[in-house]
Amino acid sequence: MSPTRLQGQELILIVNQSHDSKTNQSWPKPKVVISKKTVKKATDRNRIKRIIRQALDSLNLKDGQITVIIKKNIANLKMEQVKQKLEDYLKI
Repeated sequence: MSPTRLQGQELILIVNQSHDSKTNQSWPKPKVVISKKTVKKATDRNRIKRIIRQALDSLNLKDGQITVIIKKNIANLKMEQVKQKLEDYLKI
C-alpha cells in the first residue's frame, strides 16, 4: 500500500499505514521535517518539532509511520492550534 499524502497550507502529512503484523514491530516516533529556509532559528525549529510530536502523541493514532513536512513558519501557533490542524488533516 502506498503512503497517503495530505497537503495543506501550513504542512504536508505523509502517512504510511503498511504494518507487518508478523514481526509485530512498533513504528518509530513521527518524523518532522523543517528546512532552514522555512524557519531560520534552530530554537524555533526545535520548538515546532516538540509541539508537533506532542500533538501527534495526544491524538493516540493507530499504527503507522507519519512524516510531517512544514511549509510555513508555524512557530507562533499554540499547541492546541497545531493539534486542531493535525486533526483537520487526518479527519479525526
